[in-house]
Amino acid sequence: MENIDDFFKPISRETIFKKPKSVKDQGFTSKKTTMKETDEGIERFVEESLIVSACGEVIRENEIGGRCDVCGNYTCREHTFHCYACKKTLCLRHVHFLKEGDKEYPYCLECYKIAIDNYDTWKDFKKLKQ
Repeated sequence: MENIDDFFKPISRETIFKKPKSVKDQGFTSKKTTMKETDEGIERFVEESLIVSACGEVIRENEIGGRCDVCGNYTCREHTFHCYACKKTLCLRHVHFLKEGDKEYPYCLECYKIAIDNYDTWKDFKKLKQ
């Protein structure tokens, strides 16, 4: 009967660690697996990366929305913007919004300056007069 008790002992164990990382142009390792043999069997350690996005949110690899063309940080889907003029990908820290009528348009800094210089203030002035 003692042999039956040995049969139900665990022969392997898995431990998962999730580690937040700030990632830039160097890329990242999404998953690292190591194994170690013990007296009881094999212990398997899995290290998964959680990413600290440009907005400070901790996200998983599949929640990446893009990589900011200004700072190189990865952004979450919710805070990924594309410049209305040049289509650069922008994070929350590097996007500039310009309100035209009822809509807000995202711009990078260079295109924002051009959009401000070309903005038709007379159109807004006429709306205020009416």
